[in-house]
Amino acid sequence: MTRTPNINNRKRGKLMQNNNTSSLIEIPFHTQTISAQQDNQGTVLVALKPVCENLGLDYSAQYRRLQRQDWAVVAMMATTGADGKTYEMVGIDRQTFVMWLATI
Repeated sequence: MTRTPNINNRKRGKLMQNNNTSSLIEIPFHTQTISAQQDNQGTVLVALKPVCENLGLDYSAQYRRLQRQDWAVVAMMATTGADGKTYEMVGIDRQTFVMWLATI
C-alpha cells in the first residue's frame, strides 16, 4: 500500500523544508507532553527530538533511521520559541509518528 501524504513540500523518506513558522502546541499524553505544530494546510507535525528524549532513545539514530524509510514523512519545521527567536526542529507527520512508534 502506497501512501501519498497531502503535504506539498514533503516527500517520503526525505527531509524537506516547512516554511510555515508557528509556535509548538503541547499535547498532554499520560504524564508527558508531545510537542506538535499544525501548518496552514492542517497537517500536524510532531517534533521528533522531545519524543526521543522522553522515551530514552538516541535522537540522531532515530532521525537517520526515519530518513531511510520510504513510508516516513520527515520535515524541518520552523517554530518560535518563548524568547521570540525562530528555531528549526525535525518534525514527522501523524502517520509516520504512529508507524515509527510501532517499530521501536
